[in-house]
Amino acid sequence: MEDKALKKEEVKTHDKVTSSEDAHKHRNSRRFTKQSASTPKAPRFTGRCDDLDGYIYDVSSPRQAADTFTKTTREVAEYVGRTYKYGADARLAIEKLAPPIIAEPDDPEENASRTINRIWEKDVDEYVKRKNMLSENLKTAYSLVFYGQCTDALRAKLEAQPGHSDSAEASDVIALLKSNKTVMFSFQAQKYAPQALCEAKRRFYSMRQGKDSTCQQYLETFQNYIDVITFCGGEIGTKNGLVDKAFRPLMRENATAAQLAAANNFSKNAYIAVGFILGADPARYGNYSKIWKTITLRSRTDSPKP
Repeated sequence: MEDKALKKEEVKTHDKVTSSEDAHKHRNSRRFTKQSASTPKAPRFTGRCDDLDGYIYDVSSPRQAADTFTKTTREVAEYVGRTYKYGADARLAIEKLAPPIIAEPDDPEENASRTINRIWEKDVDEYVKRKNMLSENLKTAYSLVFYGQCTDALRAKLEAQPGHSDSAEASDVIALLKSNKTVMFSFQAQKYAPQALCEAKRRFYSMRQGKDSTCQQYLETFQNYIDVITFCGGEIGTKNGLVDKAFRPLMRENATAAQLAAANNFSKNAYIAVGFILGADPARYGNYSKIWKTITLRSRTDSPKP
């Protein structure tokens, strides 16, 4: 009797274990089915040009929008200059956001030799070719920028901009890049206006050159921060006190409009220069900062007292 009771107990225990294992397998199967049925994440857009992989125009990160525009535009310009025929002119146009001036050959004198006339004809042919190639290269660059390196979200914003249809019809890459810059910089400043300006100035005053950052990279980032402040409606280095000191011994009340404008410009440039020096990497350029501080300290102590 005891043996039969023991066997029944073993059977019950085995059934419970089997049932528990089956339930566990069923739960795992359901979990695996849910994971398999989930939609995979779309791959991150890195551009459609292999040589410009990772350099894109995007508005997904407002804090980095200005830097993204500058870095991508620089890479696009270098790519165009390197790979397009007569690409140097198009590179300059993209970098400066303005077409370069191609000098027209001067007409030869009336009594010029046949050789001079022949050289002039060749110069004219080269001038016409450069003008034509610049126009074609900029049209090709339009497709590269808009269709190749802009995210879908940014393209939708660009298409909503005034004048986009005209620039698209003409394949005007300069107009496209200007609109692109406006959208990306404005996107960084689209918060509540006082907050956007406060954050832009805070980033400007707290920025420092990284130990691995070149002077050119530091300058571009530095200038981007200033541009964002301007887009937010702010100014740098034009406080009345600084401007008044810029044109002493004249008084603001007696200054002409031209003198006031010159003082504003001087004050702004001096302020920006100081900010650039003080933010430089101290490990590499600390001596420049110390020299600057010494010069300004002496200029204050040596100045005549009223």
